[in-house]
Amino acid sequence: MTSDPQRPGPSERRMMLVDVETGAYRAIAPRRGPMPAKPGLDPWQAAHDWPERWRDYLHAHFRGHMAVAQAFQVSEKAARKWWDGAGSCRGDKAAMAIALHPDTAPQMLFGIAAE
Repeated sequence: MTSDPQRPGPSERRMMLVDVETGAYRAIAPRRGPMPAKPGLDPWQAAHDWPERWRDYLHAHFRGHMAVAQAFQVSEKAARKWWDGAGSCRGDKAAMAIALHPDTAPQMLFGIAAE
């Protein structure tokens, strides 16, 4: 079995597309490193700070974890973890937060002013 010099290695296959007509591979995203983002938004810093930012947002807008559970339609256990800063939400709940508090949530969660 001969190796195809164009064919990506196992760790690179997720980031490649194959042209079914020619059999050629092409990259669809850089393997590592930062992706372009809006000026002023550092996605790596946002990911690092996310659990703390989420907790701070919840504390600023809700009385306790039960109110959080009701507002975001999650279990009491999940809401308590968020409230204590032991976990954070998925994207759908962040979108709900922005819908609930459009004037403050973008700044608190992402460090960017609401548009």
